[in-house]
Amino acid sequence: SVRRFLELSAEALGWGGIDWSGQGVEERGQRRDTGAVVVRVDPRYYRPAEVACEKIKKSTNPGAIQLEMNEDILYEIGRAKGDSAKPFLVGFAVETGGVEKVISEAHGKLARKNADLIVGNLAQDSFDRATNQVWIASRDGSTTHVETAKKGAVAREIYDVIVQRLQSNS
Repeated sequence: SVRRFLELSAEALGWGGIDWSGQGVEERGQRRDTGAVVVRVDPRYYRPAEVACEKIKKSTNPGAIQLEMNEDILYEIGRAKGDSAKPFLVGFAVETGGVEKVISEAHGKLARKNADLIVGNLAQDSFDRATNQVWIASRDGSTTHVETAKKGAVAREIYDVIVQRLQSNS
């Protein structure tokens, strides 16, 4: 999971861990040593445009529920980043379909979000499972496949790729 990956990364970097607060769209992780926000988790793309103040009864026909898009946090950080090498942005993309779609979407998301790496995976390989496999799309056009393994091992592999890229950028 993203949470486990960040906790392993924080440990390896000597940050003293990550403190988590909130839940759902309000969930965020902050470095324990500095308080800097390192992630804000938002698994939903859309939210209801209007929220009912009271329960909507079964006998009431509410009609269609209008949705509006949530803020795209990775896009906003990437836009603000511009041509700068910092911050080093890593995004995650879960997809349905096949491997080719995961790789294509990950590379497309790199450009749209101005990210440095996008870690893509298949929903059917990861949700409600102890294992995962991922494809890491890089700005240089390469794709690194991390074979199916326990999620902690996959997180370590992702971390190693990030460290390698950071070292080659400095």
